[in-house]
Amino acid sequence: MRLEINNNMKNDIEPALGIDTGFISHFTRQTAHLKLNGVKFEDDLYRVGLQYTHNIVLSTNHSLKLSAKKQWQENDTRFSSVNISYQSYF
Repeated sequence: MRLEINNNMKNDIEPALGIDTGFISHFTRQTAHLKLNGVKFEDDLYRVGLQYTHNIVLSTNHSLKLSAKKQWQENDTRFSSVNISYQSYF
């Protein structure tokens, strides 16, 4: 269940029902995560997303995260993003 505030929808707060699933795999110094989700809003708008995240451990408390995300929406609206980030844990 999801609630979203979006001016492009007919209601001020639009409810949606969907699924969110994924796979995670641990390697010696890396983690890979694949996520797939889909939602259908009350005003017949649907949204499907796919995301891959790869975390590479550089040393104790330091890692590099690479992620790529693709999202499809009704009316051939598509969004893509690629991110690289450094993480320090304390």
